Amino acid sequence: MNDLATFIIVNLDGGREIPEELMKVLKENGWMIIKEDSIFALPWEKILKENNTDAQDLLARIENVRLTLRTLKVEYKIRTVVEGTLET
Repeated sequence: MNDLATFIIVNLDGGREIPEELMKVLKENGWMIIKEDSIFALPWEKILKENNTDAQDLLARIENVRLTLRTLKVEYKIRTVVEGTLET
């Protein structure tokens, strides 16, 4: 598998901080902080190797965070990067 990573870009208005519930879900699902309070990444290859898991688990991790973002009414964008190519 090529190097893949899924990124979440969070847009918080008015200097709001990331909700604690969101941070908890991100950490539980193996997301890394790239830029505090705004950009998070899920490195596919690393997760697959460390947790001896499959792609379905990775998709579940993405969906879990996405649902939390929607529940908390936080604006966001999710993108998966494949070898430097941005895919939506």
